[in-house]
Amino acid sequence: MERKRRLNPCRNAKNLSGVIDEANGRKTNKKQIKNVETKARWTDLPDHLIEVISSRLYARDLCSFRGVCRAWRASAATQCFYDPQLVITYQSKEIDPYLISLTQSKWFNIKMRELDQGYCVGSAYGWLIMRKNNSFKVSLLNLYTKSVLLLPPLTFTLQSAHFYLSSPPTSPDCIVLATGLSLRYYAFCKVGDNKWNKRRYSHPLCNVYDNYCLKQAVALQGKFYALSNEGELVTIEDIDNAQLLFSGSAINGIVPRKFTSMHPFLVEAQGEILVVLLWIILGISRHIELFRMDFRSSSWAKMESLGDRVLFLGYNCSFCVAAGLLNLRGNCIYIANHTMQPWSVYDMETKLFLEHVVDFWPRTEKNNRIWVLPTFK
Repeated sequence: MERKRRLNPCRNAKNLSGVIDEANGRKTNKKQIKNVETKARWTDLPDHLIEVISSRLYARDLCSFRGVCRAWRASAATQCFYDPQLVITYQSKEIDPYLISLTQSKWFNIKMRELDQGYCVGSAYGWLIMRKNNSFKVSLLNLYTKSVLLLPPLTFTLQSAHFYLSSPPTSPDCIVLATGLSLRYYAFCKVGDNKWNKRRYSHPLCNVYDNYCLKQAVALQGKFYALSNEGELVTIEDIDNAQLLFSGSAINGIVPRKFTSMHPFLVEAQGEILVVLLWIILGISRHIELFRMDFRSSSWAKMESLGDRVLFLGYNCSFCVAAGLLNLRGNCIYIANHTMQPWSVYDMETKLFLEHVVDFWPRTEKNNRIWVLPTFK
């Protein structure tokens, strides 16, 4: 993949002129560049040249690029960025949040008023799910456009709640689902609603397990699929009427108990629903097993390979990206750690955990580490 250029449209006019001329297939000398600088206005550039420039910028540089004028802002909104970034936020207001770029292997300190008012509890479609400190307020934050979408005040305990989006929050049909509430309840709303809609659901296993509840969820083809605390996959067929349908057998029964602590991660991966089982001992990742939901047999099929895909795992922030879009090795799983290194990498081919060292030394205070894919939409 061609290496992107880091440009500042306001300060680096010569570099910008070089990109423009390269896009037109010709070279310029210093005199020609000077004439361009004195006679042409950057805001008058043709649309196709603006697209060329914006496509060569990192997400961090595009934040400055989109502030030049409306045309440049519109161009930024069309760009798709496949640079997974890890956002580290702290509950303490005294500690600034950090952002770590995976493809650049660099970390940046974030100075943003919107982040000072709370900390991140998840992400979806490039938006951070933010909780305001010591309050019942939850919002959606686009870290790159600074757009904020307010959700209704919570009427349930947040510590056990997980939030999931059915589609990008800017779409009119986006539904926000909250799971992991008190037993046999979930809640949902739309952006702009005044309150959460709380629903009590029924399921045959509710009569077997007193503590049965829905935990993680993913959206696929307009429906939510949720993983229960018993390892069973269910479909929320009718979210308003709390209609649940059985979709897959329990996971726990097909996995040998080799390790002490197992954490499941539910991921939507290019039209498939996957579950990654991660075993952790003393805070260190030790073992991984991967399963795919076979809807024809309503059972989990074990997978030995991801093919040309990369998974990013974290609490309330897991997703899948094609390896070719990232210029990364495929068939790997990136896991957000809570150790001194921000993440670890598991190679599905060798079945080994690989070290991924970043020049970063996180604070020891309690923090949340959330994967996010940049978006300017």
